Amino acid sequence: MSRLSPDLLARARRAARRGEFFRPAELLLALPVLQPADEPEPARLRVVSVLGMVLNDQPAPEFTGVLVLTPDYAYLELNGQYHEQPLSAATPIHLEYAGYQTADWQLSLRGTEAVAADTRLQVGSWPRLPVLVRHAQHEQLLIQLLQGWYEQRVPVHEVYAGQRTILLGLNRGYAETQALKQRYGIRLY
Repeated sequence: MSRLSPDLLARARRAARRGEFFRPAELLLALPVLQPADEPEPARLRVVSVLGMVLNDQPAPEFTGVLVLTPDYAYLELNGQYHEQPLSAATPIHLEYAGYQTADWQLSLRGTEAVAADTRLQVGSWPRLPVLVRHAQHEQLLIQLLQGWYEQRVPVHEVYAGQRTILLGLNRGYAETQALKQRYGIRLY
């Protein structure tokens, strides 16, 4: 995949900031970058008993930029300036995944378990950035990108719910996990 055009980056940026699902012909994922909190406040939660869901009562997050991920490049937009990082065996990716959120809720349900809005992603020498994964479709795109990066031997370190994982899958059996590790040349520890 070649570099993204400035027009496509601008469209991805607008969609990410508005919370829209953006799917051009190319495989790419645009995630809003959140303002990092200096000191995390304890979550103020309330329960909506009719729905049986837990909603976060904190103010909406502030966006400081957009992270655009493709199979071959990562683009970081901060203050209107784009930074580009080619992805290769020399560019490690570190992902601390906390699930996807909806635009209306800062906590959502994944199965029966509530998921906190605390996903962080680091590409190469860039800082570890808090990003918002808003939709199940974004999660599926992220899995497709992870699979492509593993196939290209980009060093990826995934953590989900505090545990090391492969392709965001915590519920894999031992045999399936071993097969993925062998296929992609992954050492978990």
